[in-house]
Amino acid sequence: MTTADELAVSAHPELARLILLRESEWQFLSEVDGEHVVGINGLRIWPQNWTDLVTVKYVTDAAAARCNPDGELVWMREGTLVDVVDQLLALPAPGEPLAPRLVLRTRPPLWTP
Repeated sequence: MTTADELAVSAHPELARLILLRESEWQFLSEVDGEHVVGINGLRIWPQNWTDLVTVKYVTDAAAARCNPDGELVWMREGTLVDVVDQLLALPAPGEPLAPRLVLRTRPPLWTP
């Protein structure tokens, strides 16, 4: 952990979770509006092109997802930064017996009158 990391974590302890992801082969990109960071987006590509994603707008507004190689959603969570990253870290790697594989939804449900 760098000095900048330590300063950030001392101000916002929740950021330690993002540092854990960064140290696990994740790539991050800041979402900027003018001179202000308004979000952080992270990406991890697994072998065979499975993809994990995380987006953070605020410590109380985060989401994570896993997509299969076809880009279909197989897992998703929303909540606080801590809850979402903890669930993401607990998620089995693609190909492991308990890893999610079933597509959650391929198209919007039909509207019925």
